[in-house]
Amino acid sequence: RARLLKAAERRKSRKPQPLSAKQKRALCIYEIPKEQRKYAIYEPLHAMWVSYMRGILGVEGVRDNRYGAYVTPQGAGPLIASADFHGAEVEVVRSRCVSRVGLRGIVVKDTKFTFEVITKSDELKTVPKEHTIFRFEIPLIAKMPEGEQEVVNLKSLAFELHGSQFENRAPDRANKKFKLHIDPDL
Repeated sequence: RARLLKAAERRKSRKPQPLSAKQKRALCIYEIPKEQRKYAIYEPLHAMWVSYMRGILGVEGVRDNRYGAYVTPQGAGPLIASADFHGAEVEVVRSRCVSRVGLRGIVVKDTKFTFEVITKSDELKTVPKEHTIFRFEIPLIAKMPEGEQEVVNLKSLAFELHGSQFENRAPDRANKKFKLHIDPDL
């Protein structure tokens, strides 16, 4: 009897088992709810992403009528390759599926093979990275003397991202060392 009580007590003291991947899919844990599929909800995320990218690239705006830093492809490439794209406003520039070209929105989910993008018309679109070229821009902002930021008509930094070379999860991409490979599809 004492042995049975100890075995029952041991079963109770165990941690609860985590959900399996199949159970998580059935409960729709990874899906964005319909009421959260609004472009306006993700605009502050985009503003945070822009300041994050400006910090990574070292472009702090205009000081004394000159740019804060000089951005070169060799210097910016590795920094952008390991950056997080949640909140980036991307546009599909080239794709094997012609209907995707011109699609523009904020990245709300970055998986290994796809970007989930929320468009201005509040639609959630899943865009595969393979054989797709994305463009994103980082606007330059001038710092005003009062400490307030005001948008000035400056050229923004535009980058094109070849999705076939970004087929990694965001956390894995942050730790990966990228090597130069010539893509045969270019």
